[in-house]
Amino acid sequence: MEEDQKPMTPLDRMVTPDQLQMMKAAIPFLPPQGQRLLSAYAKFTELSNTLQLFAGARPEMHAMAAPVPSPSMSELVQALRPYAPPDFQESLDSLIQTASAVSMFQACSDFPEQMPPDCQEVSHEPEL
Repeated sequence: MEEDQKPMTPLDRMVTPDQLQMMKAAIPFLPPQGQRLLSAYAKFTELSNTLQLFAGARPEMHAMAAPVPSPSMSELVQALRPYAPPDFQESLDSLIQTASAVSMFQACSDFPEQMPPDCQEVSHEPEL
């Protein structure tokens, strides 16, 4: 039953306590009827915890309700990468590198007076 283990998402960590994770780990060792019953119980419990999270019933979850700063596209891609299949991770890596290069180019062209030495070839400003 070896599988490529993905990390738990922040939401999963908040709605799945350790005891529930232990129950879920025991599922493959139960007979089929027990697997069915315990799987349904685990998913129902996660759903219940999720509903409570967004209803504000758990004070330690308050941070999820706080206004969220607007993440950059690079931050979003970095957050998604661990959950993507390996071939898609390579595409995401290329996207991150391209975004980084574009960002550097924009930084160099937006502030020519503060231009670092490695950006001087990028500038098209005439020298005085």
